Amino acid sequence: MIALLHIDGGMIYGETNVSKCDFLYIIYDPDNPTAVFVELKGRDVSHAVQQLKETIDRYGTVLKRRICARIVCSSVPRLHNDPIVKNLRKELMKRYQGNLIIFEKNKDEKYSDI
Repeated sequence: MIALLHIDGGMIYGETNVSKCDFLYIIYDPDNPTAVFVELKGRDVSHAVQQLKETIDRYGTVLKRRICARIVCSSVPRLHNDPIVKNLRKELMKRYQGNLIIFEKNKDEKYSDI
């Protein structure tokens, strides 16, 4: 079972000074409980990373599950050496055994690949 929660304008409503991502998927899998934070962006990946990081900092430890993050862009810039992206990837792996994937809006992702 998977639950979809609307974060920006839903769970976090009226807090305009708080960076927050768009959605949170909670995957109820007894073998691999996972949460996937999602930010939809045009091209500003640095801002998307900030929104994800602040939302994960707010809810990550409460969820008590593996945490992944996804940024869905209209086009993906080259970010292999971007320190902001590298730091979030490292933190997700270390603290939550999760990952960060950035991809264009038409890419599919299988549950088994999360």
